[in-house]
Amino acid sequence: MKAKEKLVAELEGKIPKKYLHKLPSRYPIIGNALVIRLEKDLLPYGKLIGEALIKIFPKVKGVWAITTTRKIIREPQTIFLAGTRDPIVLHREFNTYFKVDVERLTFSPGNRGERKRLLELVDEAQIIVDMFACVGNLSLPIAVNTDVGCIYAIEINPYAFKFLAENILLNNVQDKVIPILGNNARFDKQNIADHVLLGFLPEPTSEQLLAALRVVGDGGIIHYHTLVRKGAEKSKLAELMKHIKEFGFDPSLFEYRVVKSFSPALNHVVYRVRINK
Repeated sequence: MKAKEKLVAELEGKIPKKYLHKLPSRYPIIGNALVIRLEKDLLPYGKLIGEALIKIFPKVKGVWAITTTRKIIREPQTIFLAGTRDPIVLHREFNTYFKVDVERLTFSPGNRGERKRLLELVDEAQIIVDMFACVGNLSLPIAVNTDVGCIYAIEINPYAFKFLAENILLNNVQDKVIPILGNNARFDKQNIADHVLLGFLPEPTSEQLLAALRVVGDGGIIHYHTLVRKGAEKSKLAELMKHIKEFGFDPSLFEYRVVKSFSPALNHVVYRVRINK
């Protein structure tokens, strides 16, 4: 029986039948915490849902629901549902340790496939710039598992930066990763990077895209993450390529892939574009 089927069976008779189909289908576990998205109709039954999920997932000690996210600093607004309220957890993935506060910071286990793909792409890179580093979500597995020379990890949120700095030490990659607290659009190095990571949703601003285009070296690749209406991935690609050309750069597609389904209407997509200078 699938997890959602188990959840529905556990909650039958406990919440109104008309809401059972609205129960979440994705159950991201970060360390020993489970962070879900709940529709507004389900919030009054959050404690019951959280207790049921702890029963289904014995590893889970606490359950939170995300209601919204403050976009610029990517700070989730969360509600504690059930279990033990200890939001600072230690998550392990690809030989990499992430210490993260699930109540106040964003970390998506659903991006695991993207982190794996990056390991395949950047192994021989000399310089990587991670423009939205958060706690090291994308860049730390690269530092731990590849021979990359140097990673500039930029983060604007001081609270996330605190965890980023701690995670760099925790993974013993301080010789590779240079953490920078500040606005990525003001990063002043140019033409240095083999890869520039733009891992921000719903999508980077034009100012941030231009900064990435200046930072990337000749023949380097920008990794542009965005939310796209399902079925519109190719038209979004055409829009992105046009935008890059309007900035005066020469782009060519390296690849694009769906990272995950974000909602019934939207996909999280990454476009990898080579920039020729």
